[in-house]
Amino acid sequence: MDTNAAQEGGVPPATSCGRRAWVAACVVIFFSASNLYQVEVQDYVQVDTLYKVNQTRTANPPPEQCLNLEIKQDMDLLIASARQVFITMPAKAGGTSMKRFTEKCMNNRGHGSIDNILNNGLFNKKSLIRKVHADSIVSSHLYDSNGLIRLAKYPSRETLMIHIHREETKRVVSGVKTVMSTICNGSRSYGLSAKKNGTVECILEEGPVVDLIAKREGEVQFATHDILNCASYEALQDNGPQLVIINYKQVDKLQALLAKHHCPQLELPVRENIAADKSMDVFLKLETTGGVINIDDWLHEKGPSLEVALNLRKDASCQAKTFHMEDELFGCPDEALWVTTESIKGW
Repeated sequence: MDTNAAQEGGVPPATSCGRRAWVAACVVIFFSASNLYQVEVQDYVQVDTLYKVNQTRTANPPPEQCLNLEIKQDMDLLIASARQVFITMPAKAGGTSMKRFTEKCMNNRGHGSIDNILNNGLFNKKSLIRKVHADSIVSSHLYDSNGLIRLAKYPSRETLMIHIHREETKRVVSGVKTVMSTICNGSRSYGLSAKKNGTVECILEEGPVVDLIAKREGEVQFATHDILNCASYEALQDNGPQLVIINYKQVDKLQALLAKHHCPQLELPVRENIAADKSMDVFLKLETTGGVINIDDWLHEKGPSLEVALNLRKDASCQAKTFHMEDELFGCPDEALWVTTESIKGW
């Protein structure tokens, strides 16, 4: 296609959308008056070639940045050399299990019952002097990027930061399921009424549920993009703390390494707030037809559009860096990535 001719006719040059293998499905087709302009095959081939080149570059991080989570390997050595370990995560990324592990491992010393202590200045003088022995492991969900930025400003060879990561769309879906289960089991209503069939089934109205998701209530909030944004990436790049990012699915392996050095007597794994433990089936009564649909099926159908339609990422920034980080993280065999100033710059 002649790009100039296309532009003169009111049609922008051929483009592509998406970063994944289904790029062909995202090739843009333009309509102008009665004419249909299509991207030529040769343009698609160029896009596909560029996609493959990009995958080769981003999906295979340098071997030295991928960490092995087995005993007596590099992550084990990192934890062994750290006197202080800070573990952070968004909602729905294994955080509740890690916090319960930390409480048991530290025998409830130090900050004790203060939940999510790395937010709102709670990790302060009062928490420092409460006990003679400070906790060598501190685990906390993060509400925003401030906690990560604060930790980044105090780099030390004796301090290790571990951030547990989950891809955002999947995190939102998991968060929605948790909020719905919370409503149905009576823990919190969020202003919604539930129609229950004993302890087996629960039906919620679709409209109010969508409104609740849009408000980012419960576990839908505290998102990946609230924590990993331009400000936090800049702080990490400028200060260069010892930082490891791991996939939330590797939490059991992380617990084993931490327990080896801090609480070898602890029974593992420590798990809490696991999706498999939520037994009640949740259904939505559809606003248009009055029929009902299982929440899993509803989320499967709506998932790709949910965040866009409800503008859930309106305050996000530097997401390209997060995408590149994910490519490298998921490209590591154990999904554990050593993060450096240079790697952040490359993202």
